[in-house]
Amino acid sequence: MSITQKIVTLSNKITSRFRAKLYKDYSKLNFEDKHVQNLVSLKDREELLRRLPKNGTIAEIGVYKGDFSEKILSICQPKKLLLIDAWAQIQDHDAIYNEVKKRFENAIESKQVELIREFSFGAIHSCPDQYFDWVYLDTDHSLKVTQRELEELRPKMKPDGIIAGHDYILGNWNGGFRYGVIEAVREFCIKYNWEMIYLTHELDVHPSFAIRALKN
Repeated sequence: MSITQKIVTLSNKITSRFRAKLYKDYSKLNFEDKHVQNLVSLKDREELLRRLPKNGTIAEIGVYKGDFSEKILSICQPKKLLLIDAWAQIQDHDAIYNEVKKRFENAIESKQVELIREFSFGAIHSCPDQYFDWVYLDTDHSLKVTQRELEELRPKMKPDGIIAGHDYILGNWNGGFRYGVIEAVREFCIKYNWEMIYLTHELDVHPSFAIRALKN
């Protein structure tokens, strides 16, 4: 065996071990028909916003610079919009937070918008039960974090509340990062009898999902 072949063989072994370790915590649960019977495909997440309830109490969890927040405010015209982000694990985080604060200063002053500078778990936990009409989740997309965020959100949703979110995709392969959104959402729906209702199909950004409790 040549040196090149040995290197390729070793690389394949390392890759196989890495994949096995990476996937060991990811469940392989399958949906039943009921979990997707009302699923609608949408062209993009702006269309998703047009389908979500208007004039509600909502939250975007993971805001960054507030580009999507602005679309939420314009399209959905919420009674109350909580913008939740720690603005902590990014470069120039204080400057970006202040930029968002300035961007929505009129809505903040009128109390239509509230900025909560905190990590997702604590911010969600501090909200009243059965508070939100819908939320949009866009944080680190990892399996464990998404699982916990969904668990924290469940009691905070109104009976017909919708949990939506970004990055319903296997991963960011350019960054070498495996997401867990698909598996976490699937586990949650199966465990708590929820259903997929919307799934977007963009190419320029990652897909978004929306789920709600099944009616018994």
